[in-house]
Amino acid sequence: MKKIIISFWILSLGAITNASHFLPDTVPESLYTWQLDDDFYNLSPVDLDTVLKNFQVYKPNDKLNPLNSDMGNLALASLPDNFFKRNYDDKTFFFRYYFPFIQYPNKQTYVNTKTPFTELKFTTGGQKKVLEQSLRILHTQNINEKFNAGIDYKLFGSEGQYANQKSSVKALALFTNYVSDKYRFHAAFNINNILINENGGIINDQDLGNMETLDIPVNLGTINSAASSVKNKTFMMSHGILIGGGKSDTTHAVDSTAVEINKPKGLGLRGKLSHVMFFQNDAKKHIDESPLSGFYRDIYSDSTMTIDSLYARTFSNILRFDFQSDPDRKFAFGGGVAAAIEMDKYSNLLPGDTIYHEDDYSNKSLSGYIFNDLGEKFNWKVKARNYYSGYKAGDFLLDGSINKSFSAKKGLSTLVLAGKFESRRPAYWMNFYHSNNFVWENDFDNVIETKISARYSHPERFLEASFNYVLIDDYPYFDTLAYPAQINGLASILSLYLGKEFHLGKFHFLNKVLFQQTDHQDQIPLPLISVYNSTYFEHDFFFKLTGGHLLVQLGFDVYYNTPYNAMAYMPSTGQFYIQDQKELGNYPYVNAFLNFKLKRTRFFFMFDHVNSGFAGNNYFSVLHYPLIQRTFKFGLSWTFYD
Repeated sequence: MKKIIISFWILSLGAITNASHFLPDTVPESLYTWQLDDDFYNLSPVDLDTVLKNFQVYKPNDKLNPLNSDMGNLALASLPDNFFKRNYDDKTFFFRYYFPFIQYPNKQTYVNTKTPFTELKFTTGGQKKVLEQSLRILHTQNINEKFNAGIDYKLFGSEGQYANQKSSVKALALFTNYVSDKYRFHAAFNINNILINENGGIINDQDLGNMETLDIPVNLGTINSAASSVKNKTFMMSHGILIGGGKSDTTHAVDSTAVEINKPKGLGLRGKLSHVMFFQNDAKKHIDESPLSGFYRDIYSDSTMTIDSLYARTFSNILRFDFQSDPDRKFAFGGGVAAAIEMDKYSNLLPGDTIYHEDDYSNKSLSGYIFNDLGEKFNWKVKARNYYSGYKAGDFLLDGSINKSFSAKKGLSTLVLAGKFESRRPAYWMNFYHSNNFVWENDFDNVIETKISARYSHPERFLEASFNYVLIDDYPYFDTLAYPAQINGLASILSLYLGKEFHLGKFHFLNKVLFQQTDHQDQIPLPLISVYNSTYFEHDFFFKLTGGHLLVQLGFDVYYNTPYNAMAYMPSTGQFYIQDQKELGNYPYVNAFLNFKLKRTRFFFMFDHVNSGFAGNNYFSVLHYPLIQRTFKFGLSWTFYD
């Protein structure tokens, strides 16, 4: 890793020396990027992250959701404060709190580029004994005009400021796509390895500020090791062929300026026959060499060594047919149907046994959707899915949205109204789980969820607002003993979000405010108000002699939420659970940063938690897991595309 640091510094010096040759940054017009939706079919354009704004936000979880319950150092479990941003997909049960760090098919960005594209990104901070680093290497290039392939490798690691808190996430993605007039193909292969040393949090919160962080006593791993690991592998392949005359608008199918990227040209109806294959393999282990440490209430099998092992596998095939009318007509419509077979296997090594308990399910479902475009600025869509066999038998989803765009003097704004009704069985591991410290066998009722939402965005005015309201019957959660439970009856959650950026000369004020309220605060603890603010001064230095530019930002970030009984974390199961011991929050967490950009090269220098020790020592967002103390961080991103 030292060689990597030295190499990046040499490259940085070279970039600074040649700053006069850099012009304002532009992504090449011949490079297009997009992602697939959760059904791995529809394409949605995305932008490359090449801007300087928020470059100092180096943690993927903060980048994805700036308001989080965080356990401290990089690559530890993280839970969004925003209830409506939380992940409840049963396929991600083992690693849902690490989701921002890993590679996964529905997060994969696909590329079409005339010139090879490479991005190198590196961050580091802290002294050697508490070192924190991340590395990303992305390379993609076209093999021919329609065929692209790439590799994306990410590494996140930290020694941890507190004892036995070392973390590591290694994530690899291999991806490819082929897009032509008649045929479209996407594939992605992912490998994710998560390894976490578990310390169970510090024993006495009052030790903060009174001794060195590494000397503060922790609950686990002081004498012998306690660690958890998750290994995840996925493969996704999606391909489809156009049936009938006409041709797909592949020229702009991946252009970020095109909205209707899936619609064929020509008169009359056209159809597409598609097949999606998805495979996922997960393995979770938890090892504790000192089960009698007193941290756990129960020991069911072995008092000398804990070795918990769980396994899950999913293999699914989806066959679908989609049709749509000529999008150039004022009244455009379309729809589709799909049939899916999902083969799930769950294995759990029972305490004191050498044979895995296994359950196999064949989940079969039918789904369909219809949409209607009334001109370029109004459309609606409704989709439904029903499972009629397997573990998910009886699960039902009805989801709809209305989109309306408005023209104004300053750009285009969009209003999206949506509604959802869903009945789903809780994840398998909420019903069956055997380990050395936790054993449960449940038969939970289906979770019934009714949700309405509205979202308004006006990019040119840097404005975004949203409203969400949901009624949930039999909401599942982990109780104060870290065992799964259900709320007997209805629970409601309301959220209001506002994001707005203000400019005053060269000063920028980026604000995000989240208001949340629930009638079951004891089972669904949420901060009433969460705030993120980024204030910075920006100046573009222009060198007349050479025509070069240097963009600079100097400012600070503030994270804050009102006090509430924030979640606790259980190392054995890897799940967050409710607690009634202590209120957390009411603490401003401040970062000070300096950002630079020289066309394709971005730097940041930052004091993370710059106010550490100045505003008290109550800097927790998860019970007994303090956030890091003041640390200097450095980051660099360099892109190549010629």
